[in-house]
Amino acid sequence: MKFDSIKSRLVLMTLICVIGMGVLVVSQHYFTQQLISLNQQRDVLLRMGQDLLQMRRHEKDFLLRHYTSYFDDFLEQSYLFKGRLTTLIPLFNEYKLPVADVESLSTSIEAYSGAF
Repeated sequence: MKFDSIKSRLVLMTLICVIGMGVLVVSQHYFTQQLISLNQQRDVLLRMGQDLLQMRRHEKDFLLRHYTSYFDDFLEQSYLFKGRLTTLIPLFNEYKLPVADVESLSTSIEAYSGAF
């Protein structure tokens, strides 16, 4: 097959287009997976903020009413918060973010739970 013919040029252009489309599909899939992962981590961070507010609410209710159920709820929220915090460490390592921030938050929550 000669490369000077119209047929060979058409086959070559078609092959280039198919390879280009394949590369686009693969890259789109990869970046969509990255976006889904980041969105899940964002949801975890938002949930952690809600957990912290809920812990403060349980603390205030316990101090106001002196019911032990509020203390138990506080401890349960504290454990959930710590669990979600440990799921963030691989994300920090993956994106080369300082893990010291997560560790300082963990020690702060430990001190907060201990003081309560």
